[in-house]
Amino acid sequence: MLMSKYTTTAAYSIFVSVMLYQSVAKELLPDGVSDGLKRYVRRCFCYLSSLVTTTKLTMIIPETDGLVKNEIYEAADIYLGGKINPTTRRLRLSKPKTEKNCKIFMENNEEVPYIQEKAKSILDARKTVKLFTVNDDGLYDSYSNVWTSVKFDHPSTFNTLALHPELKKVIMNDLDGFINRKNFYKETGRAWKHGYLLYGPPGTGKSSLIAAMANYLNFDIYDLDLTQLTRNPELRTIMMSMADNSILVVEDIDCSIDLADRTPSAYKKHQVTLSAMLNFIDGIWSTCGGGRIIIFTTNHKHKIDPALLRPGRMDMHLNLSYCTPSGFKILASNYLKVEHHPLFDSIENLISNVEVTPAEVAEKLTKNDTTDVVVEELLDFLEKKKIQRDEAKAVKKNEGNETKDDKEKEEKSNKEDSNNKDDE
Repeated sequence: MLMSKYTTTAAYSIFVSVMLYQSVAKELLPDGVSDGLKRYVRRCFCYLSSLVTTTKLTMIIPETDGLVKNEIYEAADIYLGGKINPTTRRLRLSKPKTEKNCKIFMENNEEVPYIQEKAKSILDARKTVKLFTVNDDGLYDSYSNVWTSVKFDHPSTFNTLALHPELKKVIMNDLDGFINRKNFYKETGRAWKHGYLLYGPPGTGKSSLIAAMANYLNFDIYDLDLTQLTRNPELRTIMMSMADNSILVVEDIDCSIDLADRTPSAYKKHQVTLSAMLNFIDGIWSTCGGGRIIIFTTNHKHKIDPALLRPGRMDMHLNLSYCTPSGFKILASNYLKVEHHPLFDSIENLISNVEVTPAEVAEKLTKNDTTDVVVEELLDFLEKKKIQRDEAKAVKKNEGNETKDDKEKEEKSNKEDSNNKDDE
C-alpha cells in the first residue's frame, strides 16, 4: 500500500514536469521538433495514466452476505451513491448484521463505521415511509426483489385517531419503550421484536392505528398476505428479506391461514403452517433482524389459535371497539374543526347507547360542508340506529317468549302422554 502511494505521487510529479516542458518547447522549438515531442508526451501520458489507474483501490460490496443483508451495501448505496467514480475497479467488502467487525481490514479502520453512521443520519433525514407488498415474480430471484414498494402517504397520526386519550398514551409509551430498550433486550437474551394483536369489528380503526404507528416511528410497513404463499420456505425468504426497524402486518390472521389445523392432511394448495409462523415470531429465525414490530389484525379474536396469543408472541392485545363519546369529539374536531355544538350532547348520549363504528361516524361527517347540516344528519342517523336496535331487541324478546311457551307446551304434552300411559 505504501509503495502504491509513492508510485502515484511520482507519477503526478512527472505529469507536471512533462506539461511544463511541453509548454516551453512550443514557444522555443521548430514545428517539426515540437510535433515529435507532442507524440512522445502523449505516449508518456498514456503510460503514466495506466500506471495511476492500476493503483486505484475499489471495493466490491455485495448486497447480501449469505442469507442476511450486508449493512455496508446499504450504507454505501446511501452515502457513496453520488460519489463513486464510474471508472473505479472493485474490492470485496462485507459485514453481516450478526457480526461486529468487517471481514477485511482497511488502512484506517474508521472509514466503515463513519460511513455507516453518516449513512444512517442521511437516511433518517430524507426517509419516506414506504408500503411493501410481496412481489410474486421475485420470490425465487434474490432477496432484493422479494418486496416491491410504494410511497406510504397515509395522514393518520395519534392526534387524529378516534381512540380514548388514555389508550393512545399507553400505545405511544409502549412503542417508545420498545425502541429505547434495544440494549435491554440484548442483555436479557431476547430478540428485539414486539407483537400487537388488533381486534374488533370492521371499521373501528385498525388500519388507521397501524398507519399512525408507522408515521410515529418512521417505520416502513411490510404487508404480508399469507394466502399468496404456498410453502413454508417462501415465508422464510420473505421474512429474511425484511429490513430492520420496520412493521410487519398480517391482516385478518384468522382468515389468512388454517392455523387451528395442526395435523397432517391431504394436499392443500396453501401449505404455510402454524409451526412455521410461530418459528418466525419467536423461534430461532426471529433473531435474524431487529427492531421489528409484528401486527396481527382480526375481526374475530376467538377464531385465532391460542398458540399465537400467548405472551412473547403478541405482547399487547388492543380491543378497538365501537365509537365512544371521546372518539366522537376527536372526529368532530378533525372533520368539522369545532369543539362544541348544541347537538353534541344528544349525539354523545346516543353514541353511548348504540353500536356505531368510527368509520360510520366519519362518513357522516364528510357528507356536507355545512356544520349544522352534518350534525343534524348524524343525529338523525344515530336515532334511526337506536330505533333499529330497540326493534331488534323486541323481536328477540318475543322470539324468546315464544320459544319458552313452546317449550312449556311441549313439556305439558309429554306429561299428559306419560299420565295416559300410566292409566293404561
